Amino acid sequence: MSLVIMVLKDHPEHGSIIHYAAMLGYSVEKMRDKEFMLYCAPEERDRIVDFYTRRARGEEVPGRYETAMMHRDGTRVYAEVSAGLIPYGGRQATFVFLRDITEEREAKRALEEALQTLEQHVEERTKELAALNVVSGVVSRSLDLNQIMGSALDKTMEVTNMEMGAAYLALVAGTSDGLPLSLVAYKLVAYRGLSEELVRAIERIPLRNSAMDQAAELGRPYVWHVADVPAQAGLADMFEKEGLGFAISIPLMAKGHIVGSMTVGTRQSRPVTSEVLSLLAAIGQQVGMAVENARLYEAEQERREEAEGRRRVAEGMREILAILNSRQSLHEILSFIATQTCRLLHSEAAAILRLEDDLLRIQASCGLEADHVSQIVVPLGTAAAGRALAERRPVIVPDLSVQVEPERRVEIPPEPYWTPLQQLVKGYRAVLAVPLIVKEEAYGAISLYYGEPREFSEEEVRLATSVADQVALAIENARLREQAGQAAAMEERGRLARELHDSVTQSLYSVTMYTEAAARLMTSGQEPSAAEYLRDARDTAQEALREMRLMIYQLRPPLLEKGGLAVALQVRLDAVERRGGIHAELTVQGEDRLPPAIQGELHQIAQEALNNALKHARARQVHVRLHFGDTATLLEIEDDGVGFALASVQHGGGLGIPGMKERVQRIAGRLAIESTPGQGTRVSVEVPSGGGK
Repeated sequence: MSLVIMVLKDHPEHGSIIHYAAMLGYSVEKMRDKEFMLYCAPEERDRIVDFYTRRARGEEVPGRYETAMMHRDGTRVYAEVSAGLIPYGGRQATFVFLRDITEEREAKRALEEALQTLEQHVEERTKELAALNVVSGVVSRSLDLNQIMGSALDKTMEVTNMEMGAAYLALVAGTSDGLPLSLVAYKLVAYRGLSEELVRAIERIPLRNSAMDQAAELGRPYVWHVADVPAQAGLADMFEKEGLGFAISIPLMAKGHIVGSMTVGTRQSRPVTSEVLSLLAAIGQQVGMAVENARLYEAEQERREEAEGRRRVAEGMREILAILNSRQSLHEILSFIATQTCRLLHSEAAAILRLEDDLLRIQASCGLEADHVSQIVVPLGTAAAGRALAERRPVIVPDLSVQVEPERRVEIPPEPYWTPLQQLVKGYRAVLAVPLIVKEEAYGAISLYYGEPREFSEEEVRLATSVADQVALAIENARLREQAGQAAAMEERGRLARELHDSVTQSLYSVTMYTEAAARLMTSGQEPSAAEYLRDARDTAQEALREMRLMIYQLRPPLLEKGGLAVALQVRLDAVERRGGIHAELTVQGEDRLPPAIQGELHQIAQEALNNALKHARARQVHVRLHFGDTATLLEIEDDGVGFALASVQHGGGLGIPGMKERVQRIAGRLAIESTPGQGTRVSVEVPSGGGK
């Protein structure tokens, strides 16, 4: 069967043979009566033969198909083929209609390519948005600046497929309304794929003439080659050794200002699309906001910690003031202050030193080895403490292992040659020393020791100076107490001398007179009269003995705070009245809940009443009653002495009654005194159990 091209001349749908000839670049005469297969592309011929063979057999095949035909110039022309069978010359002939679909096919292909490109762009943008979401999620989960920068750098390197990277925080000088006043430099906080040598060289990058500065000025990512950036010339050799040749610097922005920068790099240059740069710019914005939030959080935490620190300092200073007002010894007070100073200033050890003959010695310490404390002698003007006192200013040593002095550096010698002071501070690396000045007099210094090298803030130095002022106050208080104690001792000696002269001395003189009179009477044979004088001498001697015991008791009175009022009264009765031959009894009811101030006043009132019974009433029995009630406390002292006329005594102001009244008035109590000549005396005091004025 031959395949014959049959076309309808000027058919409205398929055109004429002239059109088909022009479609393939031939003349009509050249194509007339030529077989269709001659113009088909070689790879299409087997498929076309198979198609028409199946059709000739009557098999079901499509009525149309597309094929490639060869243009005269060798290019391909795509056509839509419609074929069928018709009787022709007594046999079946194949008719074929061709339609040029080259332009349609090219348009379809271009549309498919455009669609594919669009899908690729959508996929890339989706990946970029996903990467941006991942970065946003990573940096928003933390408020730790180092963690934020490290995580952001990892994700940025992953997105850009770079193997090296560094992340920096911007160092600023001052702020106003939350915004930095001036950008100073960049500080390295995270890095990946870089050698330690290069890291040391780029730990701090100056602001001007750096790639990060270029990115900051542009406000967008800056693509650069190491060889093309003059500012990197100083690092060119190190970059070349590292293998870094191509990099992108990304500014980290927040509220329109720079908070940091990231630089990612690789060995070989590569094209960077605008989409990637847009993604990196968005990452810079996300990381910048995260850095800003973390800094705001840190600032808030610092404010809270500062407020809490001030609260702790205030409490610590109140405790120091409280112990200053106590009656503890100077050593106990200074030891407490040393411990409080360690706590308030977060030091591992502290020492309070006193100046004696141009040498500083430790008076109290905290955290220092006791074996070395007693051996420490610091000459004035040496070490931190000696310099602080000599110069009358705080002295800071950030690192004790290397002390820097003007024009020279002094290395600490090996441990076997250490001085006792160096042995004492072994293990400590930093010290803060402040002078102790008491009334313009150089007294000593306070030294604070820390386990790690560090710098000290102005607030810490001010706090240490405040503690030094408190120590100076403690020392001055101790001096005043010592002077007051000496004055009190002198006054007490005078009082004892007067009482010895007024009572005991006179009693002893009376005993001497009685015994001399008795001796004269006995020599003259008047024994009964002599015996009377001896009895008078005995009574006078016993009275003098009671006076002496009372004075001894007053010299060593019991401490109320150790046993309370009842115990103090019982000790008095046992030490004075009972040993003086008086029947003394104490009755106590209820539980003592009185404040110390009221206990002290009641104790003094009871002593005054007992002294009157002992000295003036010549009592043989004394009964003391204490009743502690819920609302009031009652104290009664009753004796069986000679008594007195109350009106005359009150008018004369004797027996210590005015002093009793003053004490009772101070504790908002009521005083009642009952006495009749020859019938004894009863003194009653009632005070509120809750305390007085």
